[in-house]
Amino acid sequence: MSFPLSDKDYISPGLSLVVPDQHFPRMRVGDRSNHPWKYLRREVPHRWYADDRFPLMGFMNRDEAIILYNVALQFAGKPALEIGGWLGWSTCHLALAGVRLDVIDPAHANPDLRAIVDQSLSGCGVSANVRLAASRSPEGISELAAVSGNTWNLFVIDGDHEEPAPERDVRACLPYAGQDCAFVFHDLASPAVAAGFRLLQRKGFNVLVYQTAQIMGIAWRGEVTPVAHRPDPDVAWQLPHHLVGLPVSGVEFANFEDRALLLDDSFQPAQSIGEVARQRLDGDNERFSARRRVSDEQDRAAADSRPSVCIVSSEIIGPFKNGGIGTSMTGLAEYLAGSGCRVTILFTGAVWSPDIRLREWKRRYADLGIDLTAISIEEMKTVEGPLKDCGFGIPYLVYRYLAAKQFDVVHFNDCGGEGSLCLVAKKLGLKFQNTLLVVALHSPSQWVLELNQTLPTALLLAAYNYSERLSIKCGDVLWSPSNYLMEWAERRGFELPQQRFVQQYCLPSLRLRESGEGEGPADFPTVNYGRSAPPKEIVFFGRLEERKGLRLFCNAIHRLKEELADRNISITFLGKAQTCGGMSSLTYIAHRSSDWRFPVKTVTNLGQPEALLYLLSGDKLAVIASAIDNSPCTVYEALAWGIPFLASRTGGVPELIDEADHDRVLFDCTTDGLCESLLRALDAGGRIAAPSQPQHETRLEWLSFHEDAKRYLPSPQTERCTERRTDQGAQGVIAIVDGGSQPDLQVTLESLAETESVDHVVILNRGGVTIPATSGTFSVRNIDLLTEDSETLDEEFAKFKDEAILLVHAGICIRTDSFAHMLMALYVADIDGLQPAAEVVGEGMRRTVLPLGGDPSFTLFEGATFTGGLLVRGEAFRRARVGRCLAAESAFMGLADFCVTRGIEIWPYPQAVFERSEQWTMNAERSIPARVMAFDDCSANDRYYMLAARYDARRGEPVVRQKKRMALALVDLGLPQVVRFAFWTRRLVRGIRSRLSLGRIERGLERFYRWNE
Repeated sequence: MSFPLSDKDYISPGLSLVVPDQHFPRMRVGDRSNHPWKYLRREVPHRWYADDRFPLMGFMNRDEAIILYNVALQFAGKPALEIGGWLGWSTCHLALAGVRLDVIDPAHANPDLRAIVDQSLSGCGVSANVRLAASRSPEGISELAAVSGNTWNLFVIDGDHEEPAPERDVRACLPYAGQDCAFVFHDLASPAVAAGFRLLQRKGFNVLVYQTAQIMGIAWRGEVTPVAHRPDPDVAWQLPHHLVGLPVSGVEFANFEDRALLLDDSFQPAQSIGEVARQRLDGDNERFSARRRVSDEQDRAAADSRPSVCIVSSEIIGPFKNGGIGTSMTGLAEYLAGSGCRVTILFTGAVWSPDIRLREWKRRYADLGIDLTAISIEEMKTVEGPLKDCGFGIPYLVYRYLAAKQFDVVHFNDCGGEGSLCLVAKKLGLKFQNTLLVVALHSPSQWVLELNQTLPTALLLAAYNYSERLSIKCGDVLWSPSNYLMEWAERRGFELPQQRFVQQYCLPSLRLRESGEGEGPADFPTVNYGRSAPPKEIVFFGRLEERKGLRLFCNAIHRLKEELADRNISITFLGKAQTCGGMSSLTYIAHRSSDWRFPVKTVTNLGQPEALLYLLSGDKLAVIASAIDNSPCTVYEALAWGIPFLASRTGGVPELIDEADHDRVLFDCTTDGLCESLLRALDAGGRIAAPSQPQHETRLEWLSFHEDAKRYLPSPQTERCTERRTDQGAQGVIAIVDGGSQPDLQVTLESLAETESVDHVVILNRGGVTIPATSGTFSVRNIDLLTEDSETLDEEFAKFKDEAILLVHAGICIRTDSFAHMLMALYVADIDGLQPAAEVVGEGMRRTVLPLGGDPSFTLFEGATFTGGLLVRGEAFRRARVGRCLAAESAFMGLADFCVTRGIEIWPYPQAVFERSEQWTMNAERSIPARVMAFDDCSANDRYYMLAARYDARRGEPVVRQKKRMALALVDLGLPQVVRFAFWTRRLVRGIRSRLSLGRIERGLERFYRWNE
């Protein structure tokens, strides 16, 4: 009898097969889509099987059962124990491999279920080698061992999947495990099952993960050979965050030419254990004898080969105070360096904090094995254009630094889009092909603005939002410390890469505290979880702003003010000052606390280590009151250092805390909820809670991820690139020149004449000037806008085919080689257009006009071609033009605006393709109705950013923005020391004010502070 299988029944090539389907006549393809179990991986297109009488209880799929069978083959004749056999599908595969099998499953106590299993075992001819025990694990394991009097060499853990059952099963099995043994796990997609797997890893077992529908794994020691498995190359495999860093079998497909082994009509299944044995003797002995394990020496050599890592961050401990990003990225850098990785931190925060003295911090970081380097505000002198004017130059400076270096792994943060140009450059095939570019999803600016109830009133915020979305989309790997923020980003339309996972933060030690010289503890203390003494001081722990719950905290304290005064409780606000209620947070606190009859103080000048030492002294209770938060470092720190705390039950906070402590330390994010929790803590004491994942496990997972970094590198793009480059070469380019003076046209046309790809030039001649002669071989269509109508341009468009369209202003010179590379890059990535950088040339220093890409909000105010032009695919250009009326007074008759406002994807191109003189200027975009109407097609989110920016323009430019412009102007004049002095003065005033208790003196300084802010 034959057993034809669906193309959804993948089996890894190179494995021995057995198909006992005829002995499971009620086995059917199950319904995954409506199954209630949250860890069922419905996205994997392989068939999931179940008995039609019990549709919710699934079997191993085809690939998984064959893996189990092949693992068991090397244990033929040896004892094996299966925990969770259900109806015998996996049991038969084990028995057909020749093991002497014990099976524990409480279902065997049911006579009807037992009869189903017995019938299948009998049909396969393996009943004599299988003993069924109707007991529960883990209790039944020791009972069975006492009866049999033996140990087992193979264990299959597939019983109760609820925490902590899998780990208990493993612990119960270990005393009865032979020296040469293996544990096979099914459903590692469940974190509870993975906990048992991780336990064996911690006990020194070798481990290997199999990428199957539900994820299998093997842990072994001694003389055992794991099965080599190739995941289905047609599936975009994801690895859950709790498995990241573990070795995965066969994940590299570069040299993999074999396809899935699918059974056909000619295949006959093995009918008995004897037949299986003969198959193994005939076909497998040579394969198994040819395998060899990696030696201990090779393992040690691999451990020594740690990657070089660069962490790009605007926040780090020491130079930057009170930042969750700084805490997490410093912790990662410190641990990786201590584990042997070559670590560099590229600190970008010095650009807008130029008064920071980094020399001492560089030495302190060097003592930890970390090379600390920084981008300075002086480097902003080398850039130009609208992006610089709004203070957005760091992405280009980061790109310039990294393009000259070589790292194995580079980490970027999402906020501010600092890695956007590097990430785009890799997707375009320009740089970083052998570097893994990792993006952390901490706190996108849109998320922060929403939670702080703040308008995105500056164009800088529009640039942030666009670059952050681009960074997240283009990352090789995206990670976040919480599921909450991943889900938020998806709901807000962020495009997430295929490789993404959730992984908790790695915390730093106290060795970088300002008052020390690296003598602080390198590890975390042993924490005694449980009750603490009633607090004498309640500490608001976090940035002093709306999002961190400042208003909620003040509301609760105000409601309890008489109770707190009677108990002589003091209140401290510990964190960096921001804004709340439309005013400075310190002003807000002063206003709210004006009639509180107990001590109140603010402490805003402490770094992360100093803040922790403050909380660890005396009977303090930390309150982390964020209305919504991703994965606050304040909670991590309280958990790791044993600080009693209360935290809001919001966002990703509950994911950090052991479930047993949720009701003891989490409060509903309301004034009532916080008041109830505070009163309970005052009466009975606080709570030192346990983490959901200990820091040592988090650290090991991060190290494993970096050791396996090459596994996450995207596959080479060479063939696809070559094919697309061939296509574009055949299509050519049409240039549309927005005309100006005759000399400007001369410059542009002469540079176009040197490019081989331009076949045709259309000149929008606004001044009626005579078109200068050129040496170019292209044809020219001069449309005199003083005498011809817009319909003439429509007629010209009708002649276009699939050529790429270059929109370029007269007076711009196109660099021939750079343009050729940009044209190739357009067809490398699946995008619609590119906005290239430009270089300003003249007698002074050359400066780069920075590109942003096709952000509609920025385009509305600065135009889409502020660097000099755009390159767009022909198909996208036609799509942008459909149904639109040309705007004669706009640049390119509105064509550039059309390209940006209809969802056409235009990326920044970080290399300079255009040149322009110092005297060249572009006319400001005009707010004419025909132009503004084009922006009606933008998304609701883009229109919101446009409206907020226009609303802000009516109020005048904020002081902070004026000061940034002034600082950049002084740097351009060669006066950076003046800028540093001004920033130092501001920091000094902040420091003085932060050490004052709230009262008359503080309020008296407020006017002076506002001027200096």
